[in-house]
Amino acid sequence: MKRGQLIGNKGFSLVEILVGLTVLAVGVSSGLVLISQQQFLASTKEKNIRAQALISEGQGAVKSINKKNWDSLTEGEHGLVFSGGEWQFYGNYDTNDIFTRKIIITNINAQTKQVVSRVEWGQDSMIELSTILTDWRNVQVSQGNWWDSDYGFRREILVSTGLNSPFNGYDGYTTRIIDFNTFSLISDKMQDDCDDLRIVHKTGSSTWAELDRQIFFCNASSTEIRFKIQDDIAASSTDENYYIYYGNATVTSAPSNLSNVYLWYDDASRDRESEYIQGRVDETAHGAPLENWGDTVVWDSAGYYTYNTGDNYPESFRPASLTERDIYVEYEEYQTNAWPWDMTSGPLARWVGSGSGSNETSNHWYYYEIADSTFQPGGPYVSHDDITADNRESVIIENGVLGEFPANQWVKIGLAAWGINDTNLKAWYDSSPSSQESGGWETARFSGIHSASNDNESAGQFGIWIQQDTGRFKNIIARRYIEPEPTTSIGDEEEP
Repeated sequence: MKRGQLIGNKGFSLVEILVGLTVLAVGVSSGLVLISQQQFLASTKEKNIRAQALISEGQGAVKSINKKNWDSLTEGEHGLVFSGGEWQFYGNYDTNDIFTRKIIITNINAQTKQVVSRVEWGQDSMIELSTILTDWRNVQVSQGNWWDSDYGFRREILVSTGLNSPFNGYDGYTTRIIDFNTFSLISDKMQDDCDDLRIVHKTGSSTWAELDRQIFFCNASSTEIRFKIQDDIAASSTDENYYIYYGNATVTSAPSNLSNVYLWYDDASRDRESEYIQGRVDETAHGAPLENWGDTVVWDSAGYYTYNTGDNYPESFRPASLTERDIYVEYEEYQTNAWPWDMTSGPLARWVGSGSGSNETSNHWYYYEIADSTFQPGGPYVSHDDITADNRESVIIENGVLGEFPANQWVKIGLAAWGINDTNLKAWYDSSPSSQESGGWETARFSGIHSASNDNESAGQFGIWIQQDTGRFKNIIARRYIEPEPTTSIGDEEEP
């Protein structure tokens, strides 16, 4: 037997053992390196996240300082400190654990500065973010095509129409801008209450008119702005004469008369009963063959109208001297009782008739009927949750799946009628209404058509028709309506 050889080859030679130990050592070493690399990467990622947070905080702090005093943004390197409930510049840098932050300000011109938020850590790690700030409170506007020199920014609004035009045209049509990002502008370019956000109509080569507007969701990425179109626009065309202006730090009280935003707006904040026509509507109303008419609508200083029609009596409330063919009308109702055997109430459109008060008569109207009250159990009228025409029992669009009308709760009810041959109709119902979900832009409850051979094609009065009902109503809104509705798009930001 040779030296160094184990009997029967049943074991390992010394060389084999040494090789095995070497392989094991390399494997363990590789595993430790891998773990170390993973820990390093995790640590690096965490540091980057923390640095980015400090960058963002720095930019927000500078905007806050700018909002209070533009002159505080002096050229050079600055640190930050939060003291007395506000951000201030302090020294040439500030530190947070291993991180050093600098705010570097460079003057571009008298109204513009570059602001760099920089964070450094370790031997050679650094990230930064640059932005441009404008002294929008003191922008000097050159003479020319600009509405008001006190405003530092504007964006063009393009209003585009569809294939169809409303019967009375687009002059006076309520349109809206959706998803306008005021959140990104506030603190830097716009007041935080959107008071300086103005809608302006260019009426000539150098003449302008500021418009009333309604704003929802200020300081949000999806701000909505409603205003009324001022000139007729042809079908499938675009009007480029509207602008959003902003960037005025001192202006207050933007024009927001909603009667100038909608065709009709009555929130019942004051008594406007004299501005309405009232009557039974037609001889098919409850008790109407007896020429009954309740005449009980009274304004209440709490901010609504009250009514109690009585048994077999109707009421109606229609804006005087206004007629429309293509119309959306809505109101909110709060029912406190109903007369047997049940209510019949809802919005009315295209009413054309004769007579007055208790002897009104008509065979030309559309009506979204709510005819099942919680106060009168035992089953609804057959026209409940349907659209009727010319006779309150003549259903032309059947839906009928709504339950009882709730007691002592505000509910919004809406109706739209547009086009002829056929007439298109839609109904809305919202048991938890809010102002931003008004105007008929939200999803309708149901829709249908009244066929060309029978449809009511004339412009007529619109409003509310209430029968065998007791309660309150408010927020009567009407606007011109067509489908497809006009759309808006917003151009790039402009400076003088």
